[in-house]
Amino acid sequence: MHFDIAAYRPAAKTPYARPVEVGGFSRIDGEQHFDKRALRRYRAPKLPNSLATGYSDFVPKRDDKAAAEQCLIAAVERYADQTSRAHFVTYRNNLNKLLATLHCPNDDWCIGVKRLAGDHQWLLRVRDTQRRRDEERSQSDAQRLMSYFGYRFEALCTGHDGTIDANDEYVGLFNCKLGDHRLAVAAEIDCVDDAGTYVELKTNKLLASKRLVGTFERFKLFKFWVQSYLVGVPRIVVGFRDEDELRKLQSFDTLELPGLAAAGAQGRPSWRPQACLGFADAVLTWLRAALDAADGDAYVVTYDPEARAISFAQDVADGSKRRRRE
Repeated sequence: MHFDIAAYRPAAKTPYARPVEVGGFSRIDGEQHFDKRALRRYRAPKLPNSLATGYSDFVPKRDDKAAAEQCLIAAVERYADQTSRAHFVTYRNNLNKLLATLHCPNDDWCIGVKRLAGDHQWLLRVRDTQRRRDEERSQSDAQRLMSYFGYRFEALCTGHDGTIDANDEYVGLFNCKLGDHRLAVAAEIDCVDDAGTYVELKTNKLLASKRLVGTFERFKLFKFWVQSYLVGVPRIVVGFRDEDELRKLQSFDTLELPGLAAAGAQGRPSWRPQACLGFADAVLTWLRAALDAADGDAYVVTYDPEARAISFAQDVADGSKRRRRE
């Protein structure tokens, strides 16, 4: 079964309800805690500041999707009264993929789908494609250091001293609604300001040319908007750097990013929020119909850039038994 992107026709308008946080959890030293002990307070860092300091002691993110998935399921069960109406339970990462497909058509992706207890809810599982795994394995030392800059920036913005452990995090759980689809979405939150407002933190190289500004507006602002808009994070603070030092801070209002991109492109932006939302809504509608017609418990949804199509198939690697339809 396929979703043919070439045959897709966008809807006039797709509503996205304001996300509501219904719970959350902290992960510290591999343990899950249903509180906000891992949520840090934002403090503007001093400039300039080294982004390479502490790299030798850095604890990278573990690729432990099974543990992360269990934390998500535990959170949904704990906040069952608030999340029981959700059609899909997912980490934000999977929705990022759906919303970005039209704008980044060459980026393949894969999402696992598994039936949760109670039959009416489906878990969207984070999966890596072979391309993604190859990119991770082939990273150079310089690329790994640049990845660290983001974690170091977060530490500088939250007054965190000592060893930086990328596995410690606060994850908010949000009720979201895209079109007719109810979603329980888990998302890591970088920090919170003194007003209690969530803040997303990003790094980027200084924009030293018109070409770099155009690339920033076309791709970086787009990804910033998708990630923050999905769970209602209203502000993004970007730390601009040279080779390895933080040089400049700039704050962006999430809801203003589409307008900034349009202004930079002389009113002809390369990405439009409604196009992203409408496409994701159409894919979820197609997926729900496919799941309703299926009798198994585990599937895989894959986007193939060459075919310009999204496929739906049983996940033979999961080992779940097919159900006998009544």
